[in-house]
Amino acid sequence: MRTISTAKKISNSENVNDLFRRYIKIMTLFEGIFSLVKARCGTLTDAQLDRSDRLIKCIMKEWRALQLSMGKPNDPPRVHVYSRIIY
Repeated sequence: MRTISTAKKISNSENVNDLFRRYIKIMTLFEGIFSLVKARCGTLTDAQLDRSDRLIKCIMKEWRALQLSMGKPNDPPRVHVYSRIIY
């Protein structure tokens, strides 16, 4: 039976902890954008629209960092929620 060295266990533990931190961050960002989506149409201020733009950019950055699937490899990402907020 093979044993894993302590250094390798620590390294794996740090990787898992980093992955959890990334998922917590992206879920928090999703919570922020979903709170804006629940607003009535036409009631968002310019500051809230700017915030939604920043949130979407951060979500996309984290999404790519987590290497999550976006559909077909060559398809550009589409953010339908943002277009729903504006129109």
